Amino acid sequence: MSTKKFLITLFAVIFGFAIVFSLVKVFKPSKVELSNYEEYAEYINAFTSGYISR
Repeated sequence: MSTKKFLITLFAVIFGFAIVFSLVKVFKPSKVELSNYEEYAEYINAFTSGYISR
């Protein structure tokens, strides 16, 4: 995997997590369940691994 592709992927992962965490804060300010974070992490991992293998 080239360095450029790795950096783009890394940025996409960080950006995706930033969006997810901000959305979770907006919609669930009182309490945030750990399981939701795990689901989002699995979704992002699946997305990025599919993106890398392309």
